[in-house]
Amino acid sequence: MESPNLLNGSFEINEWHENYDANWYINLMNFLLNLNCSWNIVSLHVLSEKALMLPENLRRICRSPFLNWKHLKCWFLFFPLLAVDSVSRPVAALGGLFPITQVQLCDSLGASLPPSRGRCDEPIWTGSPLIEVYLGSRVHISLPSFSMAEKKEKILGDKNEEDSHSNPTNSVVERNEDENANIAAVDRISYLPISLILHILLYVPTVDVVRMSVLSKCWKLMWYLVPKLQFNSNVGFQSQEAFNTFLEECLLRREICMRHITQLVVTKFKLHIVYSDDQAALLDRFLCSPLLRDNIMELKLSMITRGTTVGYSLPDAILNGRSLTVLKLENVLLLEEDSKFSVNLPCLKYLYMLYVDYLDDHVLTNLLLGCPSLEKFELKCFYLSNPRISSSSLKSLEITGYARENLQVEAINLESLALIVLWGGIINLSDCRLIRNLSIDLNSNIDDQLLEDMISKLPLLEDLSLSRCQLLKQVKISSERLRSFAFDKQGNDNEVKATMGTPNLVSFSYKGDIDFGITMISPNVQLNGSIVINGSYRCICMLNFLLSLNCSWNILSLHVVSGKVLFFPEEVRICPPPLAKLKHLKVKTTERWEYKSELRDSLHWASPNLETLLIEEGTEG
Repeated sequence: MESPNLLNGSFEINEWHENYDANWYINLMNFLLNLNCSWNIVSLHVLSEKALMLPENLRRICRSPFLNWKHLKCWFLFFPLLAVDSVSRPVAALGGLFPITQVQLCDSLGASLPPSRGRCDEPIWTGSPLIEVYLGSRVHISLPSFSMAEKKEKILGDKNEEDSHSNPTNSVVERNEDENANIAAVDRISYLPISLILHILLYVPTVDVVRMSVLSKCWKLMWYLVPKLQFNSNVGFQSQEAFNTFLEECLLRREICMRHITQLVVTKFKLHIVYSDDQAALLDRFLCSPLLRDNIMELKLSMITRGTTVGYSLPDAILNGRSLTVLKLENVLLLEEDSKFSVNLPCLKYLYMLYVDYLDDHVLTNLLLGCPSLEKFELKCFYLSNPRISSSSLKSLEITGYARENLQVEAINLESLALIVLWGGIINLSDCRLIRNLSIDLNSNIDDQLLEDMISKLPLLEDLSLSRCQLLKQVKISSERLRSFAFDKQGNDNEVKATMGTPNLVSFSYKGDIDFGITMISPNVQLNGSIVINGSYRCICMLNFLLSLNCSWNILSLHVVSGKVLFFPEEVRICPPPLAKLKHLKVKTTERWEYKSELRDSLHWASPNLETLLIEEGTEG
């Protein structure tokens, strides 16, 4: 530019790099060299102070592009991500490259920071300015700022004042040792790696992350970098209005930040709230914001409704979140309004739904159709009539609820299935031949024949758990691959006999009363067992129970109320030992019994081939 006058210029470089490499600095130099003008005052806006930390080798080989520069102002959007003293490095780099009369550092509001004059390698820091971090609007955070030297002086001054009162004869050497210890304590947080700080903050509620910004300079803007937001209206807020204001402010600031650095998005969002209907607009704005809408991967919404509150209806932006992989919903609404109800969650892997209102059979079917990659589904609902779970990608399914008619599961790749609480209809698993883990709990409809038919259609079954199934009496289980079987008899008043045609069974656990027996068809099976007996019984009843366990045991853990029930007197020892092949026995008792030696003698009679015996008293079941 041909002009007799010196120019005043302003340059804004909106490019962000986590690590600025040699290519960046070379391109920056080329950019500056192409500005063939005579400058008076230049304002240079960058996102991070790191962008101006020109390496020394580049400064040695490059000529100064602006020999007639007079004044330079550097503006940092994120200042300081490092400690205050570290800003001397970009100033020294610029001052070493350009023959500048004055270098002035400014924050993003334009407030002057401690100046550096001339071409000195290290700026001279003076004063204690107020740093105001500006993110493009008049929303800002104001905190008193101290350089590291000022921090040390302040803390050491307080410390020395206390020491002067307590022990005025301290030597200079002792004071120096105390000073060094305090300096290390001050610097500890500042020198933590940013990646480590961010990892820690992932597990901290957002309200506490914001509060922690006062701990040190390097934490001041760190909450803008945390990719997870989590809010709980019950913790840290005096009123619902205060929570709403905080939520609104967080959204505004993070949106402004994302406009400057598009990589600073939110990928995880967790909200637990006592919901009122007047909050719907705020939640819609948050969930539909570009901050979450296009990048959210994990989302959990938990609502508590009271009184006449209708509830929060999930917006379409969430039901069509193309990046969502985890979705957890508690007490929200899924409203199907003719053709407006559409679901497109192509990346969703895990779906959890607890008491989702207006979730009927038809809505559930449409929801699963929109999740082609779903692998884990947990549903807790008591409003279904004839549910049909259809998914070719599903691998794990857990359903808690009541079906008035039938439950149809069509999942050809399903490997784990858990059915909990009062399924009133017929369970059809004919299309689930890959199931390896099956758990049925508190079922009032399944009987011996239904159970036998169900297991016969699961050739790959390895783990079976039956709990509180009231109709079971003669349980017959035939499975070549079954390795673990657990039976909880609580709620079943029948005498239950189990016949096991399971040649590969290695683990068996039982909990309940003594009206139970098990017979292994395969004689060579060695079991590791755990048996918990609820209630107190006479020793003869306990002996009959142990005799009804027709198994070969390797390791057995036996938990009873008192060791007294396992003390078999001489008159009953004419019976064959109930645990003749057992090698390792562990007995746990809830109550203490004083006759320990007699108990050991009785157990050695019951298990004549014992190699190890361990007795633990006072252990809860």
